[in-house]
Parts: sequence; structure tokens; C-alpha cells
Amino acid sequence: MSPRPPTIKDVALAAQVSFKTVARVLNNELGVREALRARVQAAVEQLGYTPNISARGLSGAGSRMIVLISMAPDGAFRQNFDYMATVQAAAVRACRSHGYNLAIEAARDNESLIKAIDAALALVPEGLLVLPPLCDHPAALEACDVPVVRIAPTVRAEQGWSVRMDDKAAAFAMTRHLLDLGHTDIAFVEGHPDHGASALRLAGFREAMDQAGASPSPARVEQGNFTFASGRASGLRLLARAEDRPTAIFAANDLSALGVIAAATELGLRTPQDVSVAGFDDSNAARMAWPELTTIRQPLEAFARAAVEQVIAGEAGEVRRSVAFELLARGSTAPRVA
Repeated sequence: MSPRPPTIKDVALAAQVSFKTVARVLNNELGVREALRARVQAAVEQLGYTPNISARGLSGAGSRMIVLISMAPDGAFRQNFDYMATVQAAAVRACRSHGYNLAIEAARDNESLIKAIDAALALVPEGLLVLPPLCDHPAALEACDVPVVRIAPTVRAEQGWSVRMDDKAAAFAMTRHLLDLGHTDIAFVEGHPDHGASALRLAGFREAMDQAGASPSPARVEQGNFTFASGRASGLRLLARAEDRPTAIFAANDLSALGVIAAATELGLRTPQDVSVAGFDDSNAARMAWPELTTIRQPLEAFARAAVEQVIAGEAGEVRRSVAFELLARGSTAPRVA
């Protein structure tokens, strides 16, 4: 296997300058100090670097193109299209407000992510935005010659540019909300096992329960996969026995929570009178359900705006941005009936 060719980032590391400085030197732009220019040129010669099309996209005028890479809406992620569509629409609006265009590429796994990155770079973008769970493959993104902003990363989250919220703290807050309503027997429906946010939300749930002295048994934690069907199946298992039912169930996303409500209805139980149910996301479905779903609002539009602004600002902007979540108490949760 032949070694990969050097990238603009390799040149930047060797010259101890930013990759934008390398791009400015390669494009013969004015305003670069001669000492920096000499260091970059020496590193180019030493590494045998050949400028490629994506490096030219970093020239002064730029392409005014940003590419968003998201999970292909199929398999277990088909039902979560609302998340991707919301971010995509917000990114389009943010780009247009700054005079930029947005293109979209989709991938299904780490292997197809590499192909999606190649297709994105062929458009000569000024930067890439990468949605979860694809953003949790940082190794595939390291060779990019343009800024890459990861949205809601959970793997090596402190590395590179990112915008995120605290999923663990949000899950802790929701669990605390249920505890404050008098519920101590609370079950949890996990999300997709390959999605880093699922583990963070479970950790927040466990921490709140442990602090309250109400640590759940293994039987109170169900494996789901962020779908309505998995929420329904988990709900049927958790609520099947009248003598051993939790009084509240917290699901790792809204679709799973709505599946739990469906299971409760099938079993003749009322929400929230017989069982309180909470979700996570504040999807459109959460607001259309009855009762309306208590949930955590993910700041998806703020994610998109912040990520676009990071690309446009480049080195002058913030490397990492944190956006606050919001707990929305609605009709699907109520105080525990003694």
C-alpha cells in the first residue's frame, strides 16, 4: 500500500503555520510575511506537496460554497429525517444570509463517508459541516484541506472545530424533572448503540438517579435504536406486568418516546395519569402528539448557524462553540399519583 500524498495540513504542521497561511502562499496572495512565505515554501519542497483543487478553494475570493455531509436517511436512521432536514434547512438559510451556497452529500458509514468527502472536495468548498454520527469518525476528516466543523461530536470532541450541546447535562436535567415530580421508579430507553449521544444521555440519566438514591436495575434500561418501533417494543416490555411497572419512562429521543406512549395505549394505560413519558429532541412529532411530549429541545437551528459562521470566520472565529438546550415540560408528564 503506497503512502498517502502529503496534504495542505501536513505542510502547515511542518511549517508551523495555519493551513490558510499555506493556501495564501500557494495562491501568491499579498500580505504574507516573507519569513512565513519562506517557511511554507521550504515545507512544500521538503514534503513534495502538490497543490490540489481543494487547496485552490481557499484563495482570496473563495468559492462561497459550503458542503454539509449527513447520514443517508435509510435503515435505522430513516425515521430521524426530521433532525437532518431541520439542520439542512437552517444551514441553507444561514449560508444565504452570508451570500454563500450550500451543497449536501450523504453517507451511510465510515467507508462511504470517505467517498462523500471526496465528492464534497471536488466542489471546491470553503468548508465542510458534518452531522452525527458521521462526525464521530474524525480520522476520516483529518486529511481535508478545508475547515471541517463537526456538529454535536462525541468522539474526540475537543479536537478541531465543533459546535455542540451537553447531552449528558440535558438528560440529567430531564431525569431530575421526573424525580421532582415524585417519580423514583423511572425506566430509560436507550438510543442507537452506534450513536455517541445515546451513551451520553444514558450517563446523564444514571447520574441523576444515582444522586437521588434511586439507581435503576438493569431491567429498567431497555436497548432501543432511536425508532418508534424500538420505543414501542421497549414500552411493551416495561409496562406489561401490572405489579412491576415504572411510573415514568424517559426515552433517548422523541420517536422512541412516542413508541412508548403507543405501547401504553395498547395496554390500556393513560399518559401521563398511569405513566409519565419524556423524550429528547423536540421534533415536529413531539408537538403534534397528544398529549404533547415533554422533551429536551436540541438547538438544531443554532447548531447550523454557528457551524456556518465558523467556516466563514475561519481562524478569526471560535474553534469550539457550545449551544444551550431547553427542557420543555408538556402534557406527557405529571406528578406521580400516590
